[in-house]
Amino acid sequence: MVAPESGPAFAMTPLGISDPPEISVVVPCHNEQGNLRPLVEGIVASLQPLGRTFEIVIVDDGSTDASWRVLQELVAGGAPLRALRLARNCGQS
Repeated sequence: MVAPESGPAFAMTPLGISDPPEISVVVPCHNEQGNLRPLVEGIVASLQPLGRTFEIVIVDDGSTDASWRVLQELVAGGAPLRALRLARNCGQS
């Protein structure tokens, strides 16, 4: 479980769709604070022209940098993003 001072373990924006998205992009993340904004922007820029519904799911694998804060900011800014945070680093398995 995530410590209360670190914020909720799940954050998501309403995606503005009533049906499940047609495309889901799932991305693991560990200490990637500097790469998250460009990654999300690049995924959105690539998928929007397709005209299909999509979501981005980023799983923070116990980052010790500001990755979770960046994900929360992206969610608050309206990115089509679901962010999940694991309480500790679980590694590749």
